[in-house]
Amino acid sequence: MAAWYEEWFGDDYITLYNHRDEEESVKFIKTLQSILKLKKGHKILDLCCGAGRYSIELAKVGYEVTGIDLSEDLIKTAHKNTAKNGLRIDYHIRDMRDIRFVNHFDGVVNMFTSFGYFRKDEENTRVIGAVYKSLTESGWFVLDFMNKESTLEKLQPYDESVSNGIKVIQKRRYDIETGRIEKEILINKGGVQKGYNESVRLFSIEELRAMFWKIGFEIIREFGDYNGTDLINESPRVIIIGKKQ
Repeated sequence: MAAWYEEWFGDDYITLYNHRDEEESVKFIKTLQSILKLKKGHKILDLCCGAGRYSIELAKVGYEVTGIDLSEDLIKTAHKNTAKNGLRIDYHIRDMRDIRFVNHFDGVVNMFTSFGYFRKDEENTRVIGAVYKSLTESGWFVLDFMNKESTLEKLQPYDESVSNGIKVIQKRRYDIETGRIEKEILINKGGVQKGYNESVRLFSIEELRAMFWKIGFEIIREFGDYNGTDLINESPRVIIIGKKQ
């Protein structure tokens, strides 16, 4: 039986999340540039790049970008979006645990909660280990994850919306035994309904830090949003920047 992330990230996912604009990614890249003193030509990996939103913005400002994602549909869309912008980005269809590059990248970004997919914590930690191996000496890693405290406080058990004739129903619950947020997505398009699931391990700030330290990263900065605001319990995001030692 296929894992949920092998089934969900296709055309329906692209339709559901096509509203994302570029402002957020542009803003955050500027924040990274000011902190990490990035130089044009630096090699950056966008891990779980999706349709290429961050990859494209990174390439626009002069970085040599590689994108990795498991979804063939998302990679196809990323290629199209990249071509529209007249850019060149090296995309690969690959599992995030199997990056394969060694001592290659100056930096890696993993954005929009593209982490915590695997049932065993050891497998999620393995992702951070693969990132570490892919980095050059003193390379950096940015992990963008949902903040457990604020996510649980604001968790919506149910919502529905209609856009362009497509009805979407989403049901969410937190499984305290597994520590995972389980989401059911029902999409009704032209009278045809499809169902998908998401299941993400909801790590606390302390657990994320512990994984970084276990692999060997020095944590150099933490943010609570894409503007670079300090991380507090009420922050919407947990953004951790680690440096390879």
